[in-house]
Amino acid sequence: PGAVKSDLQVIAGLKSMKIEKGTCTLEVDIESARANPIRLVTDCFSIAVKDSEGKSRYFSMNYGGVQILNAENSRIEQKKPITVHLAASNFPELRDGDTVLFQYIPIRENSEYSMIWEITKEVYDEFIKNQSTNEG
Repeated sequence: PGAVKSDLQVIAGLKSMKIEKGTCTLEVDIESARANPIRLVTDCFSIAVKDSEGKSRYFSMNYGGVQILNAENSRIEQKKPITVHLAASNFPELRDGDTVLFQYIPIRENSEYSMIWEITKEVYDEFIKNQSTNEG
């Protein structure tokens, strides 16, 4: 997890990701420096899983897309950071060698500007392990 900045003057940070009972939930912080608000729509997000050979094992658009569980706002206003909770269903258990690709396209019309996080199974397992030890 980390922050990615785009030429659209948008910064997004992946705060957490959890895979449980066939659902992948994500928590994302988004901040905009744009004068025009950015609409927050489910089409802006997608999640894929690729195996060690780069073959696709999962793509959220094939399973109803990524749902926005809750967000403080349906628009991202200038200099007002928000946290968005997302979920993708029918999500597979990660296998060794798998990589999760989480994509955020702030403005659909400018889809060439996107942010992609690549999270390997090893990084995910380490993150979850650290989460459980930190909560205790």
